[in-house]
Amino acid sequence: MFSQNHRAMLMSSIIAICLAAISCSRGDVTTVSIVNRSSETIDTCVIRLNKDEVRIQNLRIGNTSPSNQLTVKADASYNVTVRFHGGRQLHQQIGYVTSGFNYKDTLIIYDNRIDLAPQVVLKK
Repeated sequence: MFSQNHRAMLMSSIIAICLAAISCSRGDVTTVSIVNRSSETIDTCVIRLNKDEVRIQNLRIGNTSPSNQLTVKADASYNVTVRFHGGRQLHQQIGYVTSGFNYKDTLIIYDNRIDLAPQVVLKK
């Protein structure tokens, strides 16, 4: 029915489609860190992106957290909840990420707001 060349081309096409699907489902990456510019120690900062989540604890005034990676599987914003040492909480949805890019973002936590210092890194 099919010649050897047609079978080889068909198999190559199927493999290429499967690899593309796996690559797309893996998602892109955003690397995020936080800087504490508030007047209190941050007991807990939870950053959610889609269903992915990182938790940063005990970040002293003026310090920067290590970088954390989150997977970008769909268009989303960071959903950030901060609990300060005195018990007060701050919640904010900030930024925008989409697939096709890698991000290196810094969230700057103040007493009453969260700012974003974004950096988009083009994929190679």
